[in-house]
Amino acid sequence: MLLRYLFLILFFFSSYKSGFSESDLAEINNHFKISFGYMHSVVKFNNSNMLDLCFEIFINDNISVDYILAGNFSKDNTFIHTPLGLIGGLALLAETRETDFSTYDYVILLLILLPEGINYYIPMNEKINVVPYLNPLGYDYLKDDYSITSSIGAKLEINLLKNISLNPFAGIKIFYSHPDASFGLDAGVVFGIRF
Repeated sequence: MLLRYLFLILFFFSSYKSGFSESDLAEINNHFKISFGYMHSVVKFNNSNMLDLCFEIFINDNISVDYILAGNFSKDNTFIHTPLGLIGGLALLAETRETDFSTYDYVILLLILLPEGINYYIPMNEKINVVPYLNPLGYDYLKDDYSITSSIGAKLEINLLKNISLNPFAGIKIFYSHPDASFGLDAGVVFGIRF
């Protein structure tokens, strides 16, 4: 069953790329961006240093959707962040793995592919973009509890080389349902590679 999901995800990305003609591909560069680096999260009762991994798909030159994974797995301070769709898809997969309803396969795939948020790239000059972001579909596990989260903020994309950028960012995180926290702050820096 896992191979079927991997095949469907690979098919989605390959069909996305093949949906463009050669002239379209010549005009639109860098459909994807992978960023990795460091994030510090400050919550009322918990400060965490985390590794951050972000995958972006560009809809056009200025708008992208993103999927963010972050985590700190120390013994006494666990903090994990994922897209909500990934958690929802995996939870539904766990519930339905003993049944053979093929309808759920497509729902699970759609949930897993649901992006966490959206970014808008505002060019300042040839080397710098200001990028406000809104991520309303996040999921955080912290201090033996979890919450659906939303974050809003901005990052600065500084293009060091043609496809490599340095991206400092800062934002506010809102916890929808955590009993001990209503909001927090995120800040960090990631290196991005467009391809």
